[in-house]
Amino acid sequence: MKKSQYSIIYIIAVVLPVITAFYQAIPANIAATVLAVFGVVIGVRNISSSESSRFLVSSFALIVAELVSRGLENIILIGPYIPPVLLNVTYIVAPAAIVVALKTINEDAR
Repeated sequence: MKKSQYSIIYIIAVVLPVITAFYQAIPANIAATVLAVFGVVIGVRNISSSESSRFLVSSFALIVAELVSRGLENIILIGPYIPPVLLNVTYIVAPAAIVVALKTINEDAR
């Protein structure tokens, strides 16, 4: 895949969770499904075997950050917005991490 395609996918992966957290024009279950499908596509297409360990560690950090993000709601001005954004990021990262982990296990089993 070309570098410009990686850049476009990265921008979408950053912007889409923020937009869906702030503008709740579509139902939450549909937004979560779209983000999860996007995460699966990222896991299948964009993460190579050389990037897998870094991606899985980063994914773990983001998922843990989402779990503890409720404590960040007290930050002035931006606090209430942090948990929904991290939740939407998790909707992308978790399926991608599952796919990458399964790909890594499959490669190691060969």
